[in-house]
Amino acid sequence: VIPDADHARLLEAAGPALRDFLTLLRETGARPSELARLSAEQIDWPNRVAVLSEHKADRTGRPRLVFLTEAAVAVLRRLAEADDGGPLLRNAAGRAW
Repeated sequence: VIPDADHARLLEAAGPALRDFLTLLRETGARPSELARLSAEQIDWPNRVAVLSEHKADRTGRPRLVFLTEAAVAVLRRLAEADDGGPLLRNAAGRAW
């Protein structure tokens, strides 16, 4: 994990789309590829958890659970409100990462 000051500088230099991605990486500990594919349907909002049925370590057949902090939920709710289906996190051009 990078120091708080370095993370703050990254957020300051990033555009809005990358800022959301960087924030969620830090808040969740999820892999970048997991967040890039994350859709609203995978989020269990009441329990603040993302349920990933396809993931890198899928040797057991069990879903990977990514627990969401309040800050992560706030970002994801904002993105879900503007969601038109597909991945929640999009680059500056509006395409999936």
